[in-house]
Amino acid sequence: MRYIAALIMLATLVGCATGPAVRGASEYLIVTDKNTARALKDLRAKLEENNYVIKKVDTNSGILVTAPRKFTYKQDGEKISAYQSIQFRQEGSSMKVRIVYKCKYSDEGIATVEPCYQDDQVLAAKAKRIEPKLIAVVQRVLLKSGEYTEPEEQAAEDEKK
Repeated sequence: MRYIAALIMLATLVGCATGPAVRGASEYLIVTDKNTARALKDLRAKLEENNYVIKKVDTNSGILVTAPRKFTYKQDGEKISAYQSIQFRQEGSSMKVRIVYKCKYSDEGIATVEPCYQDDQVLAAKAKRIEPKLIAVVQRVLLKSGEYTEPEEQAAEDEKK
């Protein structure tokens, strides 16, 4: 009986000691009309043109992964380093884009790299500013015609017709 009570108390304490929620990966699904090899080759060229370092390319499985890209921001007067990694995976006639952020938080003088906190408003604002531009570039690359129109522009063109 004491053993069960001790387990219940331990489970309660562990539940109370959880840290802040972490930010999940941003995921996008983009339609492409290119074959896997051509799409990855074009993506690689465009990303390298924009100073991304390519970590891995596997044309057989349709995967491209960028090396973590470092950027910094200030929060509460403290300078925080963050790392953005992008993973592309071909899924049929679509390309799945997964953007992951890791932050270097300093806790009691010890710096650790871990998933960024969900309530980190400064990082969320930065991601909200960067990601749409990145996805627009990727969409243009993945279409053979190279023409991409913003959804608002497309709706305006449809209304004119």
